[in-house]
Amino acid sequence: MVVYLTTIGMGTGNYKDNKMKMLANKGNGNYIYLDSMMEARRALADDFAGRMFTLARDVKFQIEFNPARVFGYRLIGYELRKLDDRDFNDDTKDSGEIGVGHQVTALYELVMADADEAAKKAVVGDVDALKYQTQAAAEVAANEDAEILTFKLRYQEPDGDAPSKLMEFVLPAVPPAPTANWAWASAVAEFTLLLRDSASKGNANFSNLRARAVQNIGADPDGVRAEFAAMAAAAGGLASK
Repeated sequence: MVVYLTTIGMGTGNYKDNKMKMLANKGNGNYIYLDSMMEARRALADDFAGRMFTLARDVKFQIEFNPARVFGYRLIGYELRKLDDRDFNDDTKDSGEIGVGHQVTALYELVMADADEAAKKAVVGDVDALKYQTQAAAEVAANEDAEILTFKLRYQEPDGDAPSKLMEFVLPAVPPAPTANWAWASAVAEFTLLLRDSASKGNANFSNLRARAVQNIGADPDGVRAEFAAMAAAAGGLASK
């Protein structure tokens, strides 16, 4: 029998946000903070099934970028969920769970292989070029049809101890056009970089991210995306003062 721990926070004062997150993380559950009746309704009614019923456990993903197409990369967020490369095939290593109806988005910042030298130096610093390169790598680099990356997903069934299952996908040389959901997620990621005053925020700004969020609200039956757009506008107003 597998037991999951979800923590719910309310109020202020002697409130330990980090401890609540840690407990939920260790218990393979979710952390929820209820700051309004709207959020309580969303968490305990609308999203209840997704939070309480696990569809897949110990879900892991691993991406291998083609160095002929991608010079450098950075995963945005997921600091608490990072695993070593060797842990991907190790079923004893714990990872996150996916609930019914959940959707997980992971964003990477990429510097492509054909980027200018200034962009590349921003990733690795001012270092000398590598001396030893294999002929095979050079042949791949010359192939304009070379795929960009390989994505691997590993998961286990919610119950039982059966070995994990592996799924693998390849992103072709010409990737599909970004969707509205991708643009929306990028606006949320940009918002978090600004709130944390991240060293990687680059030229991010509240005005641009809010405009992109508003343009890609789409179907918003529960008003979550409209609420975010309003919050971004408020944060931008405070930041300008």
